[in-house]
Amino acid sequence: MYRWIGGVAIGVFLLALWVGCGGGDDSSSTSGAQPVARVGDVSRVEFISGAEAICATYKQERLNAAENFQAEEAERSADEQQEADAKLSDYYLQSLAQELEELEKLEVPKGDAPKINRILRIMAREIEEGEDSDFQDLIAQDPFLPFEEAAKAYGIACFS
Repeated sequence: MYRWIGGVAIGVFLLALWVGCGGGDDSSSTSGAQPVARVGDVSRVEFISGAEAICATYKQERLNAAENFQAEEAERSADEQQEADAKLSDYYLQSLAQELEELEKLEVPKGDAPKINRILRIMAREIEEGEDSDFQDLIAQDPFLPFEEAAKAYGIACFS
């Protein structure tokens, strides 16, 4: 019993780490188009604030989905669990793709477009690579670490 509870706790912890920040749907930049930051008359602080608000919204939605997934896990058969894992993986990737689309809509400060484009390209690439993984692999591999590091280096706290 305690081993099962420990396993669930570790799973929720790893899931919370992975849920962080993310991106759009099949028509987004994950379909091969490169993200392009729109330069505008905004400060770095305004851009970071907008990006973090987008990240926080999508992160909370993913956390809620993960909690629902965990709450229902004990009631699933092995086949149902495999199907639920696939659905959750699809949901997460779609959520990340939508988040990426929202981030792409933000105006970026003059001079920062190359940095932001790099961050968005990393995110798009990681979403695309995640499409070949099941949910457990996504959590175990932490494929969004390069995005997290690039965003953090710029000052965006998407995974915090």
